[in-house]
Amino acid sequence: MGRPRAARPTAAMRGRPQAVPAALIQAREALQAPLDLLLAEGVGAYALVTLGSPAAEIARVARLRRCDLVVMSTHGRGTVGRGVMGGMTYAVTRMSRVPALAVVPSAAERSRAEG
Repeated sequence: MGRPRAARPTAAMRGRPQAVPAALIQAREALQAPLDLLLAEGVGAYALVTLGSPAAEIARVARLRRCDLVVMSTHGRGTVGRGVMGGMTYAVTRMSRVPALAVVPSAAERSRAEG
């Protein structure tokens, strides 16, 4: 199976073509350190950057790549209707035919991520 095709730019990026390449480069750079950690631990992982609705793109790529499982972190600050999942995690679980696992980070991890 070939590489997934990139979706069209989001509405926020239309009309600003110079923002697209910069955003793609920045996203790839942000993913490199976590990817290196996973690979060092022997986890079969890869990083892929696409354009489009994040939830729709995650669901689409999971289907195209025939993934067994989508694992996402959640902060649990969504509305009561979404329970303990964040909005993006909830959207992926609703859109994807691939099972999804929501992982809640520890308080220490959340503190470190927030700053």
